[in-house]
Amino acid sequence: MKKYAIAGVLMLMMITTFAAAQVSRLSAVADVPFAFIVGGKTLPAGTYRFSPSDNLTQMTVTNTIGKESVMALIITRLSPRQAGEAAVVFDVTGSDRYLAEIYLPGIDGFQVPCAPGDHTHVVVKAKK
Repeated sequence: MKKYAIAGVLMLMMITTFAAAQVSRLSAVADVPFAFIVGGKTLPAGTYRFSPSDNLTQMTVTNTIGKESVMALIITRLSPRQAGEAAVVFDVTGSDRYLAEIYLPGIDGFQVPCAPGDHTHVVVKAKK
């Protein structure tokens, strides 16, 4: 009986490790043609990689050229987009654009803290 319990614990550990490794490989890259706000910081227009943390509680936004990165808390999960396409959604208020939603292929979408009050949306297509 003890042998089966140990085998079960080992199997659970392997599944958890494999799942975390799969999440860490998930990311999308988008060419954002405008400056935007994320985590209270304004980032310039450029090419960015959007990657969730292994435990899916934070999103890392990394400039692919300057390698500057910002962390944003994931506040909720969202239904996937059509056909599993990758996209990044920004809230627009006046001349400000706030990162709002990130959709990665093969997993749900993610919402991060975004624009306060009334706003419109701009969608930027991304690639895996």
